[in-house]
Amino acid sequence: MTDLLGNIVIIGATGSGKTTLGRRLAARTNRHPIDLDDYHWQPGWIGISGDVFRNRLATALDAVPGNWVASGNYREVKPLLWGRAHTVVALDYSAQRVFWQLFCRTMRRSWTRELVCNGNRETFAKAFLNRDSILLWFFKSFWRRRRELAALLADPGDYAHLRILRFKHPKETEQWLMTL
Repeated sequence: MTDLLGNIVIIGATGSGKTTLGRRLAARTNRHPIDLDDYHWQPGWIGISGDVFRNRLATALDAVPGNWVASGNYREVKPLLWGRAHTVVALDYSAQRVFWQLFCRTMRRSWTRELVCNGNRETFAKAFLNRDSILLWFFKSFWRRRRELAALLADPGDYAHLRILRFKHPKETEQWLMTL
């Protein structure tokens, strides 16, 4: 079954568990993990331009000797990534669940000073006192992600070649992962 999945993209709201699932799925199926945040964010939480992002990601994808699993929702690389993918895994969990996961993750990372990507760290000030707060981003983006997924399921358009797996609860995701 894992060979049928090919290259995989994991999508979902901020805090839904895309990166965690991506790492687990890559390890379980012997795929190369690609976390899009690592290609987008520079030190100091500085995002790169779309062209540079696309070039970095294209170079990385070209260098993978086999299948990969990518986690993230960046519009500027969607055609590049989805054009090479075979499967999309959509984490379509409830707003309450995702926000709670995001809140707990943000608190843990802020407390432990855990490195996130490219030397960046989440902080309490950035989470609660900043216009670029990841918690505020959740409220700005959650329902848009839901609409985008609904539109994709209704009409895949250019992405009709993709196998789309939609999970509405982490238990469903876990059950699927255990079948691989």
